[in-house]
Amino acid sequence: QEKRAKGNLELAWEALAEILQAAEEDLPERAELDDKDRELLEKALAFYERFAADNAADPVGGLKAAKAYQRAAKIHLKLDDHDNARDAHGKAIVILKELLAEFPDEADHRAALAQAHLSLAMSFIATGQNDGAETHSRKAIVIGSQLVADFPDHQEYRKDFSLMQDGLAGVL
Repeated sequence: QEKRAKGNLELAWEALAEILQAAEEDLPERAELDDKDRELLEKALAFYERFAADNAADPVGGLKAAKAYQRAAKIHLKLDDHDNARDAHGKAIVILKELLAEFPDEADHRAALAQAHLSLAMSFIATGQNDGAETHSRKAIVIGSQLVADFPDHQEYRKDFSLMQDGLAGVL
């Protein structure tokens, strides 16, 4: 029964996340958001934050919780709320570090942590806070370089590592 519940959670997460992501991507940039757009984003934000908070301590749901905080951060940025975006990125990083302490060999967790640091760095860049951007870009690069070394044929890790290097170059 627990296995079925986890499967249902996975199915619901994938379906809803796909629908919300498509809706978010169709929205105009911040300056053009109308009340209806903001309402949709705020509902999506409430879902992601609730999902993340409810699943953060679960080893199975932890990665999804971290991804939910990452999605919440992107929504905060779309709403021009950089402080809450950085807070959501930080929560994702905490969850991912805890998951890696428990599952140190899990490449997906490492990749997600590198991506979370990169996203946080980009949030700092958006507000001209280059010190924070550099710190988190460097953290992403350390993790990304190890992933590329461990999985040299994995194209996604190589592509992400290139983006991490570009992010750091942008703040130096």
